[in-house]
Amino acid sequence: TRDEAQRDDVASLAALVAAPSASIKSFHTNCVDCVLVFGGAVVSKSVGSVIEMWYPPTFSEKEKNSEADMATQKPVHVRSFLYENGHLWYVRCAIDPSGRWLVVGNVKGVLTLWDTSSEDLGPKATLQLEDEVVIRSVAFSPCSRMLLCTTDCGSIHKLDLTTSR
Repeated sequence: TRDEAQRDDVASLAALVAAPSASIKSFHTNCVDCVLVFGGAVVSKSVGSVIEMWYPPTFSEKEKNSEADMATQKPVHVRSFLYENGHLWYVRCAIDPSGRWLVVGNVKGVLTLWDTSSEDLGPKATLQLEDEVVIRSVAFSPCSRMLLCTTDCGSIHKLDLTTSR
């Protein structure tokens, strides 16, 4: 059947990874609860009200075979996105499909939105929900005009970003 064929296709892509090609501890000192791929960069978030954007080290085939060479390679930090009241674990951030907008919620019901293409390091906007509640996850629509967020009280909020930008 079609479902079995799709399952077989996914299974054929799976591989056993005995060891990671790289392990980075440069930016976070606590549990990393969200990681996203942003072009060639990585966006990672932990507790501490900061989201980090960085490039992982790249390794040649020769370096991949040498632990000493791999240990000397360092990730390249791009920028930090600072926000308030982000001290709780398991709060997810998101990047819109165009790669321009980064958003995260916090424990006070505030969404913080950055323009990743701007040289201005501050947030582009903050949006306050009606209730002061923990925002756990966020997601953009495929056209980046709508933002959804979920909260600890079981609610899902839809925000129209065409009127909020």
